[in-house]
Amino acid sequence: ATGKVAHDFAQALKFLPHHTITAVGSRTIERAEWFARRHDIPTAHGTYEELGSDPNVDIVYIASLHPDHKDHAVMALNSGKHVLVEKPMTMRAEDAQLLYDLGMEKQLFVGEGMWTRFFPAVEWTRSRIGGGCNDDDDDDNEGEAVVEPKIG
Repeated sequence: ATGKVAHDFAQALKFLPHHTITAVGSRTIERAEWFARRHDIPTAHGTYEELGSDPNVDIVYIASLHPDHKDHAVMALNSGKHVLVEKPMTMRAEDAQLLYDLGMEKQLFVGEGMWTRFFPAVEWTRSRIGGGCNDDDDDDNEGEAVVEPKIG
């Protein structure tokens, strides 16, 4: 999709290494071409099905209208693409389970675009928890977190 959330995502990706946005899909070719020009994307598709069929696309970021997330994700998975779906992933829990199951069946990544997961502060916090919250300045380790892998 080519709305504000997709724009913000494309802008953020410009600052990250080791990736390329190779194509964009939209409900109209005009909107896809506009978005492609704005973000320097080489290929624009006037349908999501065309995007799913593009052999140069490995992963599809889905930022369409919420009620369309499930159908667009199913289409992408059935086209052999990994998917990152903007939140909410689906409108119903059963549909999220369907996407998970389809991804497992096809051995493809399915994820929800929960952007805070990769904030540096969150990464730092997770590393502290995973490491037992040891602090070089705290010799007695009082207040150290206990990590139980079974529950995260």
